[in-house]
Amino acid sequence: MKDNWIGKVDEHTWEKFHSDPLPGWGSRYSTIFNVEHGKFNETFSHGDTAVASIPFDSTASTRIGARYGPRAIRESSLAYSEQVKSWGVDRFRHMRTGELLKSSPTKLVDFGDCHVYPTDPLKQMRATAAEVYYLSNHFQRIVLLGGDHSISFGCFYGFASQRQQIGLGKIGYLQIDHHFDFGSHSVLHGPVYHGSNARRISEHDLVSLDMMAFVGVGDLTSAKQYENLLRSGVIIKSMGDIRREGFESCLRSAMDKLTEKVDCLYVSIDIDVCDSSVASGTGHVTVGGLRSEEFLTIASVLRDYPVAALDIVEVSPHLDQSGVTAYLAARLLFEWLYLDGV
Repeated sequence: MKDNWIGKVDEHTWEKFHSDPLPGWGSRYSTIFNVEHGKFNETFSHGDTAVASIPFDSTASTRIGARYGPRAIRESSLAYSEQVKSWGVDRFRHMRTGELLKSSPTKLVDFGDCHVYPTDPLKQMRATAAEVYYLSNHFQRIVLLGGDHSISFGCFYGFASQRQQIGLGKIGYLQIDHHFDFGSHSVLHGPVYHGSNARRISEHDLVSLDMMAFVGVGDLTSAKQYENLLRSGVIIKSMGDIRREGFESCLRSAMDKLTEKVDCLYVSIDIDVCDSSVASGTGHVTVGGLRSEEFLTIASVLRDYPVAALDIVEVSPHLDQSGVTAYLAARLLFEWLYLDGV
């Protein structure tokens, strides 16, 4: 019997939270890439991708500040979308990869911040699941900005519950992260925190462990937990594998194996998969993580797979005065959502 921490979610559950105040530190007005601003309970006849943010970071164990990540990513994104507009061309030669690309912007609608309950993680997950369910019910694809990594639990649950409701196929879960986040319970936070999101996701009825993959894991982890994950069929590509085989090869291998078993993918990206010399603005200090060019490779790889939902989490801009971390996250989204092969 799998645990159900969130409870039943349907197309009307979001209404329970709708009249509550939004957080005072978020992004209510600016939108990613300066796209149209969406509002809940409106009819949408355009757009195929919804963007929303959950600026919640109350389960951070060390350095807090990811609540400010979504705003920083949105602000950084304008550098790329406006640059393309100013050039006035629609074809580009990517000098990092050699690819010939065309500007093919996804039709985005940005809903800004979803609700945040800083002192109640379980209520947070219920609200997040309800609002993500609503977005999944109206758009083909969703992009979610965190917040600490705990929010992936609520986001996945809302997305998967909507898919389950309409009878659409199996969902694979891919986590690109320096950690497994497969903890069961924290003395500090209880069962829902930034280090338990993947375990909580594994407890959803639509997920089995052989439909989960982890790429970029490079920190210490429980030997027993690691062995159990391997025995259960979880796909794992560690930083050791990446240094031996190459990042793109490892990522594609994991996604190929997942898509043999599932119909669509939920991808969760923790910015701390990057080395701290590349992305210092995050709660965990990562030694031996991805390089920036490896991280940006994710964008071109994602285009080749059925990614129906993606979150990017743990950007803490006040820990990075240069702003590079937020720009790196925004650049990945730009290359995935705005560029395509010719």
